[in-house]
Parts: sequence; structure tokens; C-alpha cells
Amino acid sequence: MIQICQNIKHLEVTNCNKNIEGLVDFINIQRNLQSLCIDFLAKEKLHFFIFRPLNDIIMKKASTLKKFTVRPFIRLLSPKILTSLINLQHLEIISDADFTLILGGSTMEVWDEYLSIASFPNLQYLEIYFNTDLFFTKDYMLIEKSNGNILEINIRREKLHDPIYTKILIITISKCCPKIKKLTINIEPENFEDLKEIFLNCTQLEMMSLSMDSEEHNGDKLLEIILDYSPETLREYSFYKKENSIFTTKGLEKFFENWKKSKSPLIFNIINDYYSNEENFTDNNKIIKKYFDEGVIKEYNIYNIYI
Repeated sequence: MIQICQNIKHLEVTNCNKNIEGLVDFINIQRNLQSLCIDFLAKEKLHFFIFRPLNDIIMKKASTLKKFTVRPFIRLLSPKILTSLINLQHLEIISDADFTLILGGSTMEVWDEYLSIASFPNLQYLEIYFNTDLFFTKDYMLIEKSNGNILEINIRREKLHDPIYTKILIITISKCCPKIKKLTINIEPENFEDLKEIFLNCTQLEMMSLSMDSEEHNGDKLLEIILDYSPETLREYSFYKKENSIFTTKGLEKFFENWKKSKSPLIFNIINDYYSNEENFTDNNKIIKKYFDEGVIKEYNIYNIYI
């Protein structure tokens, strides 16, 4: 296979474990590798040292890569790789696994340092997801150095309430992403007002997905801001909330009544996780169905996990 397959452009490696010698040789003989996805598998503790040959070969081939994905054990790779991906257009860094299985490797502080150094002037898609207690704090700096070319951002961090970071991220997006069409981020109640900056500056935005983890929130206020400030292009909204309701029944109905007066039909999705108020959930579902029937909503999904 190594002798035949030397012109692969897209390579996805699943269940990547400590047996990497053949993989390293295979990547090495590729002449024009443009997309690489490494999906690590760790059923036992792994040491970063084992994966040094993989790190070295990725850095060797980095200049041709336009798309790079690593999950879910990012610490098995060196963040130094980021500085070699000079032609990158698509980056996914996904960490949702147990860090205790990884021995050695770079800390989050070191990853942050390389994030502040790396520059992807051609970047169009950025996805960073953390479902651990460790996370980046300087990923927004990649957006600052994207030359305004980003079309989609998906940055989410579970188990975290950090309105200061969220404000920095929102302001950075509003200043540096004039072409962005799709946006998925966490949002805190303290940052609802900051969203106005995105609405006023990102005038090509078509889809927004907001994840709310804070127990204290005023979703109705968020709906008012969307109604008053969202650009005409933005017609798809998704809201994810753990526990309790995102919007009141009254606030939701007021939003749709005002929307239908001057706005085009929209796509509207609500996902509640561990939601205990079944009555409010049912009432909201009825309201959304009503405005779907009226043509205010052209498509919707509303569901509850573990009622």
C-alpha cells in the first residue's frame, strides 16, 4: 500500500494508538497531503514520548496541509505543530477525554503560548471544543490573525462560566470576522449586551448557536437583543441550555409576534438538557408550533433530554 498510495490528499486516522510506526511511514511518503485528521484512542495510559515520531512527520508535512483535526487527546501532540501550519484553512481541536490517561506532553499554558504565536492568515473554519476542566484561554488570538477570512467559528467550553473570556472572544469576532456566516459559542448573561457588537459588525452572519451554562440568566432579554440588532441575513438560531428553561412562555410569544411584523421566516431550535419543568417545556413547544403553522418559523427543533 505504501508503494501505491503516495498521492493521498485527505487522510483520517481513527483509533490511533501507540502502534504508529506504519502510520508515520505512510504519512512520510505522501506528496501532497492537504487534510489530516488524527483521532486518538487510549484504553490505557499513554506517554507523549511514544508519539514524537508522529509529531515530527506532521511538522514535516505541515506546509501542504489546509485542514488539520486532532481529537480527543490533544496532549499527545506538541503545540509546536501549530507554528508549521502556514497554509491552514480549517482547524479542529477537540478535547473531551480523560487527561489522566496521558503521561507527559504540554500543559495548557504551553498550548496557549503557541496559540499566541501561531498565525493562520488563510483560516476559514475554526472549531475548538473542551469538555474537561482544562481549556485554552488564548484561542481568540488565532481569530485576530486570520486576516478577516473566517467564515465559521465553533468554540465551546463545557463546565465553565467565564464572562471575561466570553467578552474578549465576542469583541474579537466582531472586529476581525466581517465575512463570518456561522457562529457557535458559549454565552453568559453578562455578555448578552456584547452580542450587539457582533450583530452590528458581522453583517453576513446567517446562523448563530448559543450555549448557556449559567444557572442565572434572562433569556427573554437575549431575544429582545436579537430582535432589535440582528442583521437581515441572520435567520437561523439554536439555543442550548442545561437545566431549567431558556425563555419564559410570555417572552417567547412576544418575540415571535414582533418578528413576524418585519422579519423573514426563521429557523429556530431549542435544546434543553436535564430540564425539570415539563409544563413550561410543553407550553413553549406549543408556541413554537403555533408560529410555525403561521409561517413565522419555517423550520424548528425543540426537544428535552432526560425530562
